[in-house]
Amino acid sequence: MIFTIIAEQRSGSLNLDEWFKQSLPNFEIISEPFSNSNIDTTKDDWIDTNKNCVIGLKYFPKNQYFIYPIGVSDKVICLYREDEKSQIESYVIARSTEKWRNENIYEEIIIDNYQEYSTYFHNLKIEFKKFIKEYNFKTFTYEDLYYRGKINELMEYLNIKSNIPFPIGVKYKKVKFHKKIKLI
Repeated sequence: MIFTIIAEQRSGSLNLDEWFKQSLPNFEIISEPFSNSNIDTTKDDWIDTNKNCVIGLKYFPKNQYFIYPIGVSDKVICLYREDEKSQIESYVIARSTEKWRNENIYEEIIIDNYQEYSTYFHNLKIEFKKFIKEYNFKTFTYEDLYYRGKINELMEYLNIKSNIPFPIGVKYKKVKFHKKIKLI
C-alpha cells in the first residue's frame, strides 16, 4: 500500500508523519522527499512500489512533482489548516528560530512583514483548495485531526488500525496566553 499526504506548510504534517511511523512499523515513511538529498526524485521510480510506504509532500502551486506519487498511490489525502493566523504565527516562529519541530514557548512574537505572510498563505490556500477540488481528494484539516479527534476517520479511510495516541507528543509551538504580537 502506498499513501500520499499532500499538506500545506505548518499544518501538522510532520507530526502526522511521526504518528504513521509509530503506527505502521512495516511502512517506509518518506517525509518531504524533495527536501531530502538522499532521495533522487528526478527519476520516475524513486518510490519502490513493491513496498508499503507513506509519502509526505508539501503543497506548492503549479508544481508538477505530485504527478508521479499520486499515480502510484493507493490513497491520497490532503491536509490544510483552517486558522490562517495561527498558521502564519507558526511559520514566522519556525522561520525566525530555524526550529521547525522542537517545542518552544514564546512570550512575545514580533512579526514583521505580516501582510506579506498573510497574503502568501491566503493565496496558497486558494490554490490548494482548487487543487483538492480538481482531483477530488479526501481532505482533513489540522483542526480536524488535532482538535476534533478525526484521526479515527483518517484511519478508517486508509483502512489501518493503530493504538498509538494522536498527536505524538505536544504541540510544537506554544505561545503563552499573555503574548504580545507586534505587527510591523
